[in-house]
Amino acid sequence: DLSLVFETNQYLTDLEFVKNTLEDSGMKLLCEGLKQPNCILQTLRLYRCLISSASCGALAAVLSTNQWLTELEFSETKLEASALKLLCDGLKDPNCKLQKLNLSTCYLTGASCVELSSFLQVSQTLKELFVFANALGDTGVQHLCEGLQHANGVIENLVLSECSLSAACCKSLAQVLSSTRSLTKLLLINNKIEDLGLKLLCEGLKQPDCQLKDLALWTCHLTGECCQDLCNALYTNEHLRDLDLSDNALGDEGMQVLCEGLKHPSCKLQTLCIDTDHLHEETFRKIEALKMSKPGITW
Repeated sequence: DLSLVFETNQYLTDLEFVKNTLEDSGMKLLCEGLKQPNCILQTLRLYRCLISSASCGALAAVLSTNQWLTELEFSETKLEASALKLLCDGLKDPNCKLQKLNLSTCYLTGASCVELSSFLQVSQTLKELFVFANALGDTGVQHLCEGLQHANGVIENLVLSECSLSAACCKSLAQVLSSTRSLTKLLLINNKIEDLGLKLLCEGLKQPDCQLKDLALWTCHLTGECCQDLCNALYTNEHLRDLDLSDNALGDEGMQVLCEGLKHPSCKLQTLCIDTDHLHEETFRKIEALKMSKPGITW
């Protein structure tokens, strides 16, 4: 009996269900256990599980009463619109202490982001949100950004990789960068951001309230045309430490521009991830010269 386990075991802090058909009856028992006063579970992971709306309703009741649960993961678990709404109702409860929410590969859409946005606006504790590998689209992320801009400023890590994004959402993301001082990590891997999108993001990076330290733009369809915009942002942003530009066709001209920009004394970058395949000898010389002048940068 799960309820009895939580009632008697005061050391269980991490629980994971993988490819499990808990069904509503099983989830009900699990949630009854999570409500036990002796339960100190901090992390609950539901990986490839079948979760109904009724089950999410039961979980929502837990979120409003359990003061210990700080991490909830639904990786590769399909969440219907009605289920997500019930879950968000629980997340919005002022007693909810969740700090990390992972909804990766949960078949979410742009419409799902309306519910998530309303939750983000009231959450006092959420620091990390993972929604990668969901077809949120630009409209969905714009909804998320609206929620983040009106939030209480505690979100630190936002993962939007593989979310079918384009340059169209980057103005909204830039507004979040310029207004959300708590945000220090943004992952946009494998989205069609392109040079125009990065130009818009750089406007956010240049704002004085931007505190971003880690930006991942791996496989974002960037070219050398974006490198001057990046340099301009690096001149003014003294917080950015890690920049991932892997799997983008920056070319020799783009890399040479970037190398010149990285020499600037205001640039505090510590880690740069790039692809050096097919670069000419002159570009490699500039990279080596940069390594000599800025030995603190890890390549």
